[in-house]
Amino acid sequence: MLDRLVRAVPVPPTFFFSASLESDDPFRYLLDAGIDLRHVLHGEQHFAYSAMAYAGDTLTVAERIVDVTSKRGGAMELLTKETAFSREGERIAVATTVIVVRDPEVTA
Repeated sequence: MLDRLVRAVPVPPTFFFSASLESDDPFRYLLDAGIDLRHVLHGEQHFAYSAMAYAGDTLTVAERIVDVTSKRGGAMELLTKETAFSREGERIAVATTVIVVRDPEVTA
């Protein structure tokens, strides 16, 4: 009975933001790309929902960079990352995050 009660509790809409930070090293992909975290800003984020997620669900997370755009003559780059959340193969939500990376050596 407790399983049914827990399963009836939907996660809040912004749960997916914090869930993507649950890995051991959530910013490793930036470090692996040679990005100095001192020059990183959170640009924007939005979510697309396809199904409800509930307390107790086991979710699979898949992240990928889908776009890199240079702005202001190279003074900043915008990285767009998509994070897909699935439950047993069913897509639950996609979080799209834009990360701003400043290049302190470029002034424009």
